[in-house]
Amino acid sequence: MSPSPDLRYHSALRHRCKEAMTEPGKHAVVADKRPITLGGSPWATVVAIQDEEERPAMTLADLRKTSDSKLAGTIRIVLAVLFLMTGAMKLLIPMLAEAWSGQLLAANIPLYTVSRWTVPFLEVALGAVLAVGAFVRPAAVVVMGIMVVATYVHLVVADPSLFPLQPSEPIIPLILIVMSVYVLWRGAGAWSLDLRATRAAA
Repeated sequence: MSPSPDLRYHSALRHRCKEAMTEPGKHAVVADKRPITLGGSPWATVVAIQDEEERPAMTLADLRKTSDSKLAGTIRIVLAVLFLMTGAMKLLIPMLAEAWSGQLLAANIPLYTVSRWTVPFLEVALGAVLAVGAFVRPAAVVVMGIMVVATYVHLVVADPSLFPLQPSEPIIPLILIVMSVYVLWRGAGAWSLDLRATRAAA
């Protein structure tokens, strides 16, 4: 008795996939499924063989892709408000500017002058980007970097007078890191330009 067409197809498919997995520059990707009966299993996976160089690279559209998540949108807006406020206060309120300067000096942060003036402007820029919700994932990565340094400053600076509006423990930086990780995972969420771009690309 000759094998059934489904069985012949399945055997050839397994042999071709095995070859592809050992060929340089090849990989197997799932393309579709179709119902067949093989050994009691109702499904067999149809696998397409694709050249390695044909794999699509991440695009700007992938980077901006998000859903209409109101939780992600709310977290993003909270981050935006906090960064707009902290950046502006470091620049405009003398007492907080002095505290910021003291934190940098006490923690021995390198490039003191550059950090003192660059970070507040960067925080304002990040707040604006987060507020409108454009390219939020890269912004979230930068936020995490700033907050990692802020956590270090909180841990090594022993003078509580240098933290006039927050606990001297790194509670706030750690919370902001968690919020940034969520935004990095889910994207900008609701009320964002990234969501509008996602819908336009669909």
